[in-house]
Amino acid sequence: MMDITILLADNHEVFRDGLRKLISDKSEMKIVAEAGDGRTAVNISKRLSPDIVITDIAMPDMNGIDVTRAILEAMPQTRVIALSCYTDRIFVSGMLQAGASGYISKDCAFEELRKAVDAVCKGQTYLSPKIAEKVFRYG
Repeated sequence: MMDITILLADNHEVFRDGLRKLISDKSEMKIVAEAGDGRTAVNISKRLSPDIVITDIAMPDMNGIDVTRAILEAMPQTRVIALSCYTDRIFVSGMLQAGASGYISKDCAFEELRKAVDAVCKGQTYLSPKIAEKVFRYG
């Protein structure tokens, strides 16, 4: 199986460091780049064409919704997963409407992120159970 290439976009360096260490232990996933702001995430994505962009919503320069829209406009084959502490329905809906393939909360276990990566690589949409409950409970 070929490596799944991933761009991490989050403005918190310590968070990216931790995630990079967790992902680097998984042989099928490879971090190809990181970005600390939205505009950089879009520019790097256009240059490297990663399989997956894992992005936060609240970032300097461009928020995750605008980042998702810009990346998918340029590279529709790339999959975007939101990994955010914002779990309100408005943010989830905004990301899904922008074309994100997944949305998980930052308070999830790493296994949840792995499930999301696996699902979106198969062309599926992935919402963590906590997120799905909020989205669908209020119709």
